[in-house]
Amino acid sequence: MIHHSPPAVIRRANTDDVEELYLLETICFRERRFKREHILWILHNPHAATFIDRDEKTGGTLMLLAEGNVCRVLSLAVHPAVRMQGIGKALMAVAEEWAIENKASLMRLEVSTSNVGAIDFYKKLGYENAGLLAHYYSWGEDAYSMKRELAQRAKS
Repeated sequence: MIHHSPPAVIRRANTDDVEELYLLETICFRERRFKREHILWILHNPHAATFIDRDEKTGGTLMLLAEGNVCRVLSLAVHPAVRMQGIGKALMAVAEEWAIENKASLMRLEVSTSNVGAIDFYKKLGYENAGLLAHYYSWGEDAYSMKRELAQRAKS
């Protein structure tokens, strides 16, 4: 289990967590959320990782996919009741640790152009806008592609 300063208690998720992961998806993304089958695909994919912040109940989840030297953030969800408490930041720190362990040098993610809070959050973490993805989502909404170079650990 990976521990960070309170409130985050982050661990790697597994198939026993699929209902909790799906529940948080339904809470955070009322429409256009991952289906259970997609979550299971991510959990079973050897190039993916899912992390869950769970203390008394699930506060946040993170789904990642390694694509060569790029680590994609597929989903970051933080329960509305515990937002602005550092869970998202702690999950993104875990994302970058996992990416570096998996030889990635670049983090990428897509975010809706209308999600101003998320865009600001990622910018504060050092992500930069890498371009507009017109009609990126299946429902026609645009997204920004955002990226962050990763500092590789010095080899000892």
